[in-house]
Amino acid sequence: MASSFYDDGLCVKLGDEMNRFLAEGRCQTWADVEEWLTGTARIHYPTSDFA
Repeated sequence: MASSFYDDGLCVKLGDEMNRFLAEGRCQTWADVEEWLTGTARIHYPTSDFA
């Protein structure tokens, strides 16, 4: 999940509200979001097809 608030950057979360968020962070650009999400997903799901 990624959300923004005006000029405060982007809040990113890996997971969901029902099953809980595994990680949360802040990024300044969409490119940063992509890098954060891919790196964080590989950490939390190392045996997935994505990793």
